[in-house]
Amino acid sequence: MLRSSSGIREARKEKGSAQPRWSKKLGGLRISLRYGELIRDNETLVSPGGEFEFGFFSPSGSSGYKRYVGIWYKWDKRTVVWVANRDDPLVNSNGTFGIGTNGTLQVLDTSSRKVHWYWEDDYWCYLCTTANLIVNLTDSGNLVLYDIETSMWESFQNPTDTFLPGMSMSTSMSLTSWRDRDDPGSGNYTIKRDPLDVGDLNTLIIYQAKTIYWKSVKDDPLSTISDYFSIEAPVGKGCEKSSDYDRQCNSYFDKARLVMNFSGMIELWKQNNRTWSLIKAEPRDICGVYNFCGKFGSCNPNNKLACKCLPGFMPDFPEKWRSGDFSNGCARNDQSCGDRYTLSLKMMKGGENPQGIYPVNNENECKETCLKNCECKSYSFDEQSSCQIWTQDLLNLQEEYPYGHNLTVRVAISDIEPTARNCVPCGTNMIPYPLSTSSNCADPMYYSFDCNTTTGQVSFKAPSGTYRVSGIDPNTQKFFIQVEDGRSLRLNQSLPFNLTSPRNSSSNVSSNITNDVEIAWDPPLEPICNLTADCLDWQHSSCKSASDGKKRCLCTVSFRWDGTNLSCTQG
Repeated sequence: MLRSSSGIREARKEKGSAQPRWSKKLGGLRISLRYGELIRDNETLVSPGGEFEFGFFSPSGSSGYKRYVGIWYKWDKRTVVWVANRDDPLVNSNGTFGIGTNGTLQVLDTSSRKVHWYWEDDYWCYLCTTANLIVNLTDSGNLVLYDIETSMWESFQNPTDTFLPGMSMSTSMSLTSWRDRDDPGSGNYTIKRDPLDVGDLNTLIIYQAKTIYWKSVKDDPLSTISDYFSIEAPVGKGCEKSSDYDRQCNSYFDKARLVMNFSGMIELWKQNNRTWSLIKAEPRDICGVYNFCGKFGSCNPNNKLACKCLPGFMPDFPEKWRSGDFSNGCARNDQSCGDRYTLSLKMMKGGENPQGIYPVNNENECKETCLKNCECKSYSFDEQSSCQIWTQDLLNLQEEYPYGHNLTVRVAISDIEPTARNCVPCGTNMIPYPLSTSSNCADPMYYSFDCNTTTGQVSFKAPSGTYRVSGIDPNTQKFFIQVEDGRSLRLNQSLPFNLTSPRNSSSNVSSNITNDVEIAWDPPLEPICNLTADCLDWQHSSCKSASDGKKRCLCTVSFRWDGTNLSCTQG
């Protein structure tokens, strides 16, 4: 049972409502319903401008005989925007809709006398005069019950799965998806505004049952779109062309609708010349699903494997992680507080709701504020000299995010640079030895990679061009690059890289590649050195001249170099 709020009702009385349309028919079409009149299964109510229609319907493609009462576009009967008896359909054509003896709106099966849906408000029904009650359908798609000039109930305050211009998305309002494409029943997904919002963030949250499924972030277009839809307007008016309310309606969104789809996506549709176009939908990919990679796990939909732990972190449950279940996320290898090393991450989504915000003069002060607190796990500095501190786990991380911000995470240097020769991570990407992004780190023979410090992404340099690296697997000594359609890949035969993709066993790839290309690297020779101290990371070795004329960390007697395991092994 749906009930209106007496507080809302009183507010409406105070600001007043436009006189409802009292004419019963316009051009032969029924546009209003008085007390004592009924809408039967084969009858409809039409908005004055002919934009919307109200009556009985069966969803397209539905099986069996189920009848619902709802609102749809008159020119597009397949697009239903509101359903009264969504969870209690009739199973025959004996249904009626009307105003009951006590002022209720109700859907009734006249054969069984079962009420399949009704609305009432005990407070006002004692005072109402049923002869004054009338139902109108507006050109904004709002079904309104009036008592003379006062709106007593309206569908805009009791939506199902669709948000229309003129509606107000307050924290108490929500949209619930259909069960399926042809089943209007209450589905698994609900979207509402975050009741814990601070300021003007206008965060939208999709719940799957009681679990957060998607969450908008600051500057997300869907949040600002819902703002426009929520512009205050007199009851029953919305963006009607015939409205006498002086309001400038944005023509772009005037013919739009926001739908909580049964698949779990919130969709923005725009109508142009009686055709619907999908403008935006979220979550658009698996990385849009809230916290898909778990705590301290970063998601990137452009990568070979979408989820990876941040550098210096390992999966909490490796077996689950390997099976594709990333929900438990990652944890730091070294939990000690003494290490002052931090990892800079660019264009990141996530890290919402910091546990502390402090005024600082520069980023260095923000860093010191974090490092002097053992509980600080991450910080972020913005241009307004604000220092945000997180003492709890970072959730819902995604890299290369258009509306992202920079995050700095506390890690142990030993976890991200196991040897002095390792290159520093590039964003969320560990650069395993011997691969190199600089002439000053790792093995010079493997210096074919570049780190974009703005995006935190790695690229591979080859004679045929530069290619985005979508994944690096040190366990198999392979990495993956993306070759766009129409481009070819040619490797330098003198470098220790070999194409291993099953498409082509040679060192050239055809121009029809659409998937990631797999490349293996050869095990390296002994590390380059200048001093004995350069070999401290490789036990049982010392800095000596090698057969190629270079000084290397050569293994001592009875040990031999194992380029796969990067160590001197006995034997």
